Amino acid sequence: MFAERIETGAIVSAPNQNHENFAQRTERLIPFFGAVTLSKLVALQSGQTLPQIDMWNSFGHQMDVAYKAQTRFDGASREEYASQLIDEKYRYFDSIGINTANRHIVRDDDLETMTWIQSKLQLLYN
Repeated sequence: MFAERIETGAIVSAPNQNHENFAQRTERLIPFFGAVTLSKLVALQSGQTLPQIDMWNSFGHQMDVAYKAQTRFDGASREEYASQLIDEKYRYFDSIGINTANRHIVRDDDLETMTWIQSKLQLLYN
């Protein structure tokens, strides 16, 4: 579960933009690369391996527009489209030497994540 992963002590990347054109805009992946680097530094210093948690921004108007305009994944649902884009990014990471095995993916369009966020917002509201 999302909350359990966060509370175990991990360096979590800020939500990375899940856009199609990431290969031309790798600066959008700086939060991911920063979290990977910090996790490696902590592991070297402490001898402990932290959970690898990646957050992806797959929700919102820009993503909806991109989904409607895309032609690469014909027949894919909106959720499948976002998943395909994330899969492409992990293939890219593997190709540049970043091990993507055993990573926890948190998506803002995932029901578990939305439920967790809503419960936290409700607690703050109360």
